[in-house]
Parts: sequence; structure tokens; C-alpha cells
Amino acid sequence: MDNDWTRLPDGHPEQCEYSSCSNKSMEGSKFCPAHGGNKGNEAFKKKELRNYRLAKFHNAILDKSGSSGIKSLTEEIAILRQIVEEQLNSCNDSNDLILKSGPISDLTVKINTLVTSCNNIDKTLNNLIDKEKVVQFAQTIVTIITPHIPQSEIEEVNKQIHIAIGELS
Repeated sequence: MDNDWTRLPDGHPEQCEYSSCSNKSMEGSKFCPAHGGNKGNEAFKKKELRNYRLAKFHNAILDKSGSSGIKSLTEEIAILRQIVEEQLNSCNDSNDLILKSGPISDLTVKINTLVTSCNNIDKTLNNLIDKEKVVQFAQTIVTIITPHIPQSEIEEVNKQIHIAIGELS
């Protein structure tokens, strides 16, 4: 899609459509570079870039949403996180960061609000379990496996489960 300044004979199918111009029109345009043929190429490149960015954002959002639970809020949290990431990535120096600190701060507050709302919905739907229930579940598992494991191994299994539960905090 180079700027081609080739002269063509009158009536040639690739001739620029601007009145009395005999230059070759640019690929993807009806006009030569002198009469705006390059604008079509620029518009095409902008459209390709916009489509690339949309696909990139879509993939990033899918990566960040990940939950099979309540999709609407988790996807919106992922969208806001992606916007914050893009804002931070667009900063070239500390001045840019200072200029964008207001929008970044607003987005952070919005993320906090959405996370709180999502957490409240999870509590309401009983999608969260507290540590006490996890300990109870672990004790049930130990009780189930005790008859199938030698007594010398039970203490080690119990110890490893308690360590794992302790790492949840």
C-alpha cells in the first residue's frame, strides 16, 4: 500500500477519479495519494488497530473473569482491572502517572465497590464457607479415611490438613 505516483493513460481502470488527474489510484481507494487515496489506507489501519484492541481486551477480560459463579459482576471487575492496567501501561513517566492518578483512583474505588457487592452476593447465595466449616469438613474427611489408612499415617495426614487450613488465612 505504498504511495504510487505512476501516470496512467486517460480511461485506465486504476486511474485516480479526481477530475483531470492521471495518477494511479492507491490500492483500496479510488484516488491517488495527492487526492486523499492514502486516507483510505489510514482509515483501514485504524480500523485494524481498533479491532485488534477489542480482541485483546476481550481475551484479557475472559482471562480475568474466570469464575463459573456470578458472571456479570466478576466480568465487570475484570473490565475495570483491565482499564486500570491500560491506564498504568500508558504512563511513560511520573508526570503521566500524576495526570492519570484521578481516573486511576476512581477506577480503584469502583473496583472496591464491585468486589464488595460481589462478596455480598456470594454471602447471600451461600457461595462462601468460613474457616470453621472448612475445619469441620477436614475432620469429616479424616474420619472417612481413618479406617483405610494405617494408624501411624493418620497423625501425619491430620497434621498436613491443619497446615493447609492454616495457610488459608
